[in-house]
Amino acid sequence: MNREKGFTLLEVLITLVVFATVSIGIFSLLNQSLFTYDYARDKLLMTLGSTKYIYINWNLPPEETWGWKYLNDKNSYIQAYRVNKSPTGIYNIIRVKWDFKKDNSIISYVFYY
Repeated sequence: MNREKGFTLLEVLITLVVFATVSIGIFSLLNQSLFTYDYARDKLLMTLGSTKYIYINWNLPPEETWGWKYLNDKNSYIQAYRVNKSPTGIYNIIRVKWDFKKDNSIISYVFYY
């Protein structure tokens, strides 16, 4: 009996299923790593922008605000900020919380003075 060299249809289908399964796994890993990169980059830029904003306004007493104050600076890494002052009840120590927001991300700093 003389067999021709080549692959059967079943072998080709099994190979395609294995290749598709591996490709889906690699695509999922790549997609998750891109999401993580974007998230980390946004948080880093927000941290840099907010610390710069606090550094510039450090000597000014923080205002007591209840809502978000939106910034008009389009080059800024933050869109809005909120400051909340509250006494701690220990001597004259005041707790100041700065919240900074961009899109759906929020970063907060808490200072005591």
